[in-house]
Amino acid sequence: MVGTPSLNAKPVTRFAEPPWNEQSVPWRQIDAQLPPDHLAREIRQALPRLDLTELYGSYAGCGKTPHRPDLMLAIVLFELRRGQRKPSQWFQDTHENCAMWWLGYGIHPSQSCWYEFRERTAACVEAMNAHVLQQAVDEDLTRVERGALDGSAVAANASRRRLLNAERLQQRLG
Repeated sequence: MVGTPSLNAKPVTRFAEPPWNEQSVPWRQIDAQLPPDHLAREIRQALPRLDLTELYGSYAGCGKTPHRPDLMLAIVLFELRRGQRKPSQWFQDTHENCAMWWLGYGIHPSQSCWYEFRERTAACVEAMNAHVLQQAVDEDLTRVERGALDGSAVAANASRRRLLNAERLQQRLG
């Protein structure tokens, strides 16, 4: 039968329209206030260069209409750059930070939505990172002569545990 989708075909996912667009008065007011070199503008300019195919493909097309993943990713990148790593903080900041309103066209995802998004993007991060690195190589932004492993977490936690002497070890065992 021509035109009949197979049973294995994935349904097309529809995403919720954000409350604002670039012609909306609130968006334009914030746009007029953001400096040209603001982090939010940098992220907005860089986002189209990311391959978000895997991220969009991770949505099943059933259940509640999800927020657009590109807008949520823009907000998460903004937050990560500012050192905010917790979805609970992302939730709070989307209600308080006008630069995030600008980036997300006014979306205010629930806290549970932010946690789900963090889990969803975990599977896509490696592919997106590889894509960005390949773009840098292709555009001669890096010669890729050496790599570095960030050991900041190791260094930060190095003094957290102390060696115990025999006496204290015996006390803890007791």
